[in-house]
Amino acid sequence: MSKPIPSLKSNAPVRARSSSKGARSGSSVKRKSVKSSEQTLRVRTPANSEWLHQQGVIVPEGLDPSEEIIRLDFTSVSDRHVGAIHSRFSVRHAHALYIRAGVATRLLRLKRKHRLDLAKYRVRNELKFKTLKALEESFSLGPGAKLEATIMGLEIKATLMDSIIEGFMDIVRAASREMSRRDSERSSRD
Repeated sequence: MSKPIPSLKSNAPVRARSSSKGARSGSSVKRKSVKSSEQTLRVRTPANSEWLHQQGVIVPEGLDPSEEIIRLDFTSVSDRHVGAIHSRFSVRHAHALYIRAGVATRLLRLKRKHRLDLAKYRVRNELKFKTLKALEESFSLGPGAKLEATIMGLEIKATLMDSIIEGFMDIVRAASREMSRRDSERSSRD
């Protein structure tokens, strides 16, 4: 296939065909990357959490992050592989943030409900207990037990999601730094 001949009227140069495509899958990028015996990082999320499976954090887009291997030194990795890593983990990071926001919203609503229920319980039972601490303990053991257990479960999920988000963000930042470094080297050479 030959290149089209630019017309004399056009001042813009004809661009060569681009071979860039969407972000490659991890397996195709690994085959094209430079092989080395350097240290690697195996990306893992907690695999035994049914909730994380339901939310799509463990296997986003049908990929298994527990099998994904990333070199700790991005300088030995091809440009495409660095870009693919950046893309994949940016998407995972955004999805994890979305889930964390949902957990935070639900947690805030339940904490508000807990405060209101506790205030109603105080008003109804203020004469039965001598101290406020005894009254609140009675609420925690009685009608508020289920709600407090739900709040505690959501706080655990929020902490878990914060850890996963930070892990994804660390990889995204590392890939971004490597891409910036390569771009600055290219611009200094040109």
